[in-house]
Amino acid sequence: MTAQFGLYDVVDGQRRLCGVTVFAVPVSTAVLTKPLPELRPFTESLVCSRFVLLHECPANSESWFLANCLKRLLASGVHGGVSFADPVPRRTASGVLVIPGHVGTIYAAYAGADMFRVP
Repeated sequence: MTAQFGLYDVVDGQRRLCGVTVFAVPVSTAVLTKPLPELRPFTESLVCSRFVLLHECPANSESWFLANCLKRLLASGVHGGVSFADPVPRRTASGVLVIPGHVGTIYAAYAGADMFRVP
């Protein structure tokens, strides 16, 4: 099972994609079974493989969007998820920053709600 969600804004009558969340099957079953042994992998638990919103989204958009995605997942029988964050900045060979890295604050916040486990 996989699940994809889009966050849209309507500007001047036009729908515009502002964010995407993808819950998917990880490369290894252990990614799900180690932190969530009580849940059946791929049906009751998934990995959050992508979560991205445009920078111009208003404050709290991330938590609102993630909460709504999780509500839909719960309704479909998914009771747990695993997410990863990569805090290491990535630079080109010439030193130009291309990916700033992040600590996954939004995922950690939901770990307390017992829906997500952050390894």
